[in-house]
Amino acid sequence: MSSRQQNVAINVNAINKLMIEIIDCSNNVKFIFNKINDLFLETRSYYDCSSGNLLRSKYAEFNNNYNVIVKSILSYKNDLANLKKKYAVNMDNLSQQIKKDASKLNAPQNYKERR
Repeated sequence: MSSRQQNVAINVNAINKLMIEIIDCSNNVKFIFNKINDLFLETRSYYDCSSGNLLRSKYAEFNNNYNVIVKSILSYKNDLANLKKKYAVNMDNLSQQIKKDASKLNAPQNYKERR
């Protein structure tokens, strides 16, 4: 440890709330992507030609990345979950160390009075 110690604490409730917001965000993005997909599928009914087919094939290239985007958004939630786990483990380790150190204080010490 360095001579400068940092006190670090996290607000678990705020992280839980943020995790829910991330899930909501990913659901909203997924909904928007699905809506765009539906709109492109509808173009077959009124834009049925080689240009329309080209447009839809180019769109399909972007469409393949939609799941990657949603998974990337959700990865932030996973990162926060890992942060909470790591914090809990560190707090448990700290608690164990404090108990261990406290038990040393209660142990009788060999004391010799010197005069």
